[in-house]
Amino acid sequence: MLFNKRTKHVVSLFSESGRPPPDISPDMTVAEPVPTPLHVACRSSGIDELNLAEFPLTHLGSRSEHSLTTLEFSDQVFDERSHQPVQRSLLVTGSPLYGLPGPADADVLLTLLHLTSLRNAFQGRRIEFTRYELVRFLGWDPGGASWRRLDESLQRWATVTLQYRQAWWDRSGQRWKNQSFHILESLSLHGRADGTEDRLSAFTWSESVFSSCQAGNLKRLDLNQYFSLQRPAARQLLRFLDKRFYHSRHLEFP
Repeated sequence: MLFNKRTKHVVSLFSESGRPPPDISPDMTVAEPVPTPLHVACRSSGIDELNLAEFPLTHLGSRSEHSLTTLEFSDQVFDERSHQPVQRSLLVTGSPLYGLPGPADADVLLTLLHLTSLRNAFQGRRIEFTRYELVRFLGWDPGGASWRRLDESLQRWATVTLQYRQAWWDRSGQRWKNQSFHILESLSLHGRADGTEDRLSAFTWSESVFSSCQAGNLKRLDLNQYFSLQRPAARQLLRFLDKRFYHSRHLEFP
């Protein structure tokens, strides 16, 4: 649910009309919601951004080849508005220090989306967190190794560059467009990465990702089901098919 301070009513995050549900009066004053701790949140009500689910953002191996610095994906779709085929592509470029994102980074990204939904329902780009709650939600072993693994993943999302070429769906403009950005605009990590001190840290979403989320380019994703899958390729396929089957029960691929 989303709290609207201006009109003082509660509306559904995915409400098409923006009107309050029938059992809630528009004049009803609702107390400011208390953020739900991530580790007790329901995993079945996860969130995925539709553009980020369309192409893989990571390599799918257990380890990335050190010499591999870019990933490129492409396809062709038919644009019903222009009645023309659209050649789409995504170029993922890793940083020299942190490299390309891998399977664990995809898990972290979905956790950040879920956390943002819980904290402020995508009403603010800056999100505060503790390493402990993220590591616990991800199901990683507690301790310094997992904290360092998390820090590296967050740094990776702050430094990897995504270049969408006629592949980023602008929901407000109803068109495919070019878009280049990092997932995270900024990152502020506090405390000790060895697990001996956990202070409040924060990240800020890039404008590109956050604007798409605010435009409602989101879908529910059952993270219980997602994390139950052992292979990274199966997890990526779940995200892709879950998006596609939302519109049709039958899919055909060339």
